[in-house]
Amino acid sequence: MREGIALLAAALAVAGCARMPVKAYDGPTRPRSEVAVLQGGASGDQMSAHSVIEYPSIDGVRRADAPYVVSVLPGARRVGLRHTLSFGPAKRVQFCAFDIETAPGCLYTPSPPLPPPPSLSGKGDDFQWSVELPVSIECGGGSAFVLRYAARCGSAPGVLEQRDAR
Repeated sequence: MREGIALLAAALAVAGCARMPVKAYDGPTRPRSEVAVLQGGASGDQMSAHSVIEYPSIDGVRRADAPYVVSVLPGARRVGLRHTLSFGPAKRVQFCAFDIETAPGCLYTPSPPLPPPPSLSGKGDDFQWSVELPVSIECGGGSAFVLRYAARCGSAPGVLEQRDAR
């Protein structure tokens, strides 16, 4: 019985670690109330479009692991995300970069637009465009709202290094 409970606790701990934010700032780890969290993740299944949002760049620092959930210090941030949209064997990837002012204890969830189809981009799979990126924001005390941020999106990761989002 004890072994079963220990195994269950270990399994829950491992499962919980997958959702823990990756620290994207220097210095010691801070409590959740002192940091802002950027949330990406995946949605969809095998029978519908599958969307994945990851963060390969925060404040100009590229990350090889591109986590789904990132904690950052409050203040002005430059966020680079990778949005992968797939349906069966078809796959489209776009990179978006935007500037945002974050607050402590808040959760930020961007919703990038669907990438344009190759027939509209005029250059096959290569594209770059300026968009308004909706970001859902939830803060302590039950407040939740959506703000739109000017973003630059494109088919190449080089868009993450561009400073002008317009």
